[in-house]
Amino acid sequence: MENFSKRLKRLRLERRLTSGEAAHRAKVPLSTYRAWEYGRDVQGAESFVRLAVALEVSLVELLLGKKPGIAEVVSSLEIISAKLDETRKNLLSSF
Repeated sequence: MENFSKRLKRLRLERRLTSGEAAHRAKVPLSTYRAWEYGRDVQGAESFVRLAVALEVSLVELLLGKKPGIAEVVSSLEIISAKLDETRKNLLSSF
């Protein structure tokens, strides 16, 4: 199974980006990006989101190595929507 650092490099190469270009797109220093590709350091969800945006892939593809199907995307959006509604209700009830 392909690990995260190998997948990150594969996705970058498929897009014909240098590591410097990928780092610039992800808005991180080149040294940070290289650490990710070498499997040394990836911290926080925000880093994953920025990497997915930089490489123009979904988080599912970046983290799991597979493209999500439409049913999976719709299901995820429904879950997110329900959680946002719940959060909104909780916030409104606290005022």
